[in-house]
Amino acid sequence: WPHPALACRHQRSGHNALFLVEMLKAILEQGPRTAGEGWARPDGTAALPTPSSLRELVGQRLQRLPPALRTTVELAAVLGEEVGFGLLARASPAEAVELASHLAGLCQRGFLAETACGYRFEHEVVRETIYGVTSPHRRQALHRQAVTALEALQPEALEGLAHHAAAGGDRPRAAHYCRLAGERAAAQYANADALSYLDRALELTPAERGAERYELLLTCERVHDVQGARAEQQEDLAELGVQLATRGGRQS
Repeated sequence: WPHPALACRHQRSGHNALFLVEMLKAILEQGPRTAGEGWARPDGTAALPTPSSLRELVGQRLQRLPPALRTTVELAAVLGEEVGFGLLARASPAEAVELASHLAGLCQRGFLAETACGYRFEHEVVRETIYGVTSPHRRQALHRQAVTALEALQPEALEGLAHHAAAGGDRPRAAHYCRLAGERAAAQYANADALSYLDRALELTPAERGAERYELLLTCERVHDVQGARAEQQEDLAELGVQLATRGGRQS
């Protein structure tokens, strides 16, 4: 069933298959709902969407969602490309039965697909678009909900906790989880990852928390020693000396 002018839109999109799929979904959403809550084929008078980009097309479809479904898909977009029902239920204010209904509606509309482990977005570009059009304040609040849910269900997910805490604007918690992630990576000799997280923890730890910064620098120095990165190790040692002098001055 080709919609009139659909081939032209497909050509103008550079033959982008995902663009075509989202276009078809947008057309179907203009049709009536069937008894089984699916989408019926619209008649030939349905207007063809004319978005200038895939992002705009997904944004238009998002605006047509009922508020409860939009709230749920925004949360899913923050949690990641694929997420389990348990984590969604923990992070969402909706009751489990209500949440399951929202997720079923999002699957019927082609935003999500059910998997053996939970739910995933039809395409990462769709998730990124939904994340991008969600307001910054809303995104920050959702990231904070994600941290609370992960702390309860997956406390070992240090990298995820660090990411969500930072994106949620919770600097102390982000610094804490970056430090833990860095220390774990160092213990596993994943030195590049360790330094990345430790450097981020240092950025997030204010100067007045000198003892914490000292421990972070000490861990960085050990990782650089293992790497044989002598120049960086010397920089760490110099900064450790400054920290010790500062602490000594305060004590005197």
